[in-house]
Amino acid sequence: MSKMQRILQVATYLLEQPKGEYTNSRKLAELTGVSTKTVLKDLKSLEIRKILGNATIERKEHVGIRLIASSDQRKKLANTLYELLRTDKLLLPSSLVDSNDFEKICLVLLQSKDGVKKEELAAILYRDSSNLDAVIKETERFVAQFEVKLSKNRASGFELAGKEERIRELFRNIILQKIIIDKPDQLGHQASGIYLPIKKRLKKIFDHTILDFAIDMIDKAELNLNERFTNYDYEILVTKLCIKISRMKLGKFIQTDNAIDESIREHLVAHLIIFQIDEVFNLEYSLYEHKDLTEIILSTRRINQKTKEDAVLLDEQVFHEFILFVESGLGVELTSDEELKKNLLDHILPAIRRVRYGIQIENPLLKQIQLQHTDVYVSVLTGIGIIEKAEEISFNDAEIGFVCLHIIAAMNRNSKQGYIKTIFVCDEGQAVTSFLASNIQKAFPEIKIIERVSSDKLSPQCNEADVIFNATSAIIRYENVPTVSVTELLNEGSMSVIGNWIINREYEKLAGSADTLKDSFLYYRDQLSTKEELITKYSALLEEKGFVDKDFGPSALTREQTIPTTLGRGIALPHGSSDHVIHSCILIIKLEQTIEWSGHQVDLVFLTAVNQKDVEFHRSFFEQLFKIISNESLLNEIKSIVDVEALKKILFPTK
Repeated sequence: MSKMQRILQVATYLLEQPKGEYTNSRKLAELTGVSTKTVLKDLKSLEIRKILGNATIERKEHVGIRLIASSDQRKKLANTLYELLRTDKLLLPSSLVDSNDFEKICLVLLQSKDGVKKEELAAILYRDSSNLDAVIKETERFVAQFEVKLSKNRASGFELAGKEERIRELFRNIILQKIIIDKPDQLGHQASGIYLPIKKRLKKIFDHTILDFAIDMIDKAELNLNERFTNYDYEILVTKLCIKISRMKLGKFIQTDNAIDESIREHLVAHLIIFQIDEVFNLEYSLYEHKDLTEIILSTRRINQKTKEDAVLLDEQVFHEFILFVESGLGVELTSDEELKKNLLDHILPAIRRVRYGIQIENPLLKQIQLQHTDVYVSVLTGIGIIEKAEEISFNDAEIGFVCLHIIAAMNRNSKQGYIKTIFVCDEGQAVTSFLASNIQKAFPEIKIIERVSSDKLSPQCNEADVIFNATSAIIRYENVPTVSVTELLNEGSMSVIGNWIINREYEKLAGSADTLKDSFLYYRDQLSTKEELITKYSALLEEKGFVDKDFGPSALTREQTIPTTLGRGIALPHGSSDHVIHSCILIIKLEQTIEWSGHQVDLVFLTAVNQKDVEFHRSFFEQLFKIISNESLLNEIKSIVDVEALKKILFPTK
C-alpha cells in the first residue's frame, strides 16, 4: 500500500467514525499495515492536510485521535475522498506531470500555511531526501526571479519568504507558463468561458469550489461592468482570483496599501467580489485585498469601454500627430484608416487611465512584437512621446506593445494599400483591368492603385499620383508625374519593369537625403559599465554637436525607468523626448563588453534623437534604422567596424 493509499484509508476511517468519537494509532496501524510511528507521521503530512481542507485532526495523549469538522466540512471531505478514491489520482503537485520538480515544490509551498519538511518534499517528488539538494537549489534560483526567497526553518521546514504580491505572481507564472495561447485574441471570450487547457490545469491545482466560484464572480463582474473581458484577461482574472482565495484561506494577506479612487466602478465590483469571498469562505474582510482586486480588474482590457472616467478624450490633433508620425516612419498609409483610429482609441483611452493609476497590464506577445515587428515597435516607441507629453504620463512597454498590435493589424488589413499612389491605364475592359491591377498590387505591396481608367478617360486625379502605369499604346504625359509603359497583359518583362522602377525611385529618394543622413549617423566604440553612464555621456556629446538641447539626456534617462528599450539580439534603443531634439540623428555605440540593460545583455546601442517635424527626412531616417536592426548579418558587420566612415560605406553604398 502506498503512502497516499494509506492516507486516504485513514481519512475515510476517521470520517466514518461517530462525531466526537476517538480512535487510536494502534487501530490505524492495523488498518493500514504499518507501524504506529508511520501512522503518526502520516497524520502530520502535507498530503493529509490538503485532503482535510479546513477540517483538522485532533490527537490527545492517553485519549486518542479524532476528526474535528463541521457538517459542511464533512460533506466537502466526503466529496474529496470519493473523487480521489474513484479516480485514484494523486493530489497536487504529483498530478501535474508536465511540471518540473522545482515547480512542484513551489506549488506545494504556495498552498501550505506552514513550512514543508524536506522529507515531505522528497516523498511528493518520489525522491530520496538525500538527492533533493540540486532541486532545492534550482528552486531557489527560480523563485529569486520574482524577488522571493526559499527559506528553511529547522522546526517547520521550507517556506517562501517575500512580499505576498510577488509570491502570488510566482504562483500565476507557474500555473500559466505551460499553456501556449496560440489562439487569436478575440474580442471577448466564448460562451464556454475559460480556455480549455487552462481550465484543465486550474482543476488540477484548485479545489473545484474555488475555481467554480472564481469563474462565477468574473462572469458577474462582466455584467456589473457591462463589458466583456478579452480572452486573455478573462483567464488571467480567473487565475488570479483562485490564487487570491487560496492564499487568503491560508491566512496569507497582501499588506500594501495602494492609492485607489474609491468612486470608480471597478472598486465597487471588487467590493462585491470580496464580500462574497468573505461570505462563502468565511474569511475576514481585508481592505488591502479589496484594493488589490480593484487594481487587478483595472489592469484588464475590455470591449467597448465607455466610462465616466474616460470622459476627457484624447486631443484629436495629438492623436492625429501620433498616427502621422508612425505612418511617416513606416512608409504606410494609416491616417485614413478609420477602423484603426477607432480600435486604437478604444485601447489608448483606458490605457491612459491605467497608467495614471499605476496599473501594469500584461502583454503575452511583447517579445514576439519586438523581434518580429521591430520596425513597428520602434516607430511607436519613439512616437508615443507625442501622446505622453499631452497627457503628462509615461506608457510602459506592455501598453506600447498593444498599440503596436493595432498598427500591425491595420498594416495587414490594408496591405494592398501601399504608399506609391498609382494610376493604371488599360483598354482591355473592366474585368481584365481589375484582374491586372490586382496582380500588380499583389506583387508589389508598395503600390496603391487609386484609379483604373481607359486611355480616353484620364482625369485630373492623375496629377495626384506618384506614377502612371500605361498598359496601352496611347502616349500619356503629365508634367510632374512619371509614366511607365508596360504591355497590355503585363507579361513577366512588364512586371520586372515595374519592380525596377520602384527600386530606382526608392534609391533616388534615399540618395536625395543621403548627404543629410550620412551626417546624422555617428559611430563610436567605448568601454562603459552602465546604461546611465552611456546615456549621460553621449547625450552630452549630442548637445555639444548641436543635435539636442541640455534636457535631452535627462528625458532619455526618465524614459528608461518607464520603458526598457532593449530589443533583443544585444540591442538597446534609448531615446529622449522629441521636444529636446534640434536635428534628428542616430548615435551608434559599440561596447567592447556587454552591459546589463533592463535584464538583458547589450553590446550595441542606438541612441536615437528624433525631431518629428523633419517630415521629409523622417522616413529615410527610419528606413536606415530598420535596415540595421532587422538584419542580423548587418548588425554583426557594424559591430566589427572601427570608424564612422566605414559605417557610412555600409549604410550608404554607391549605386
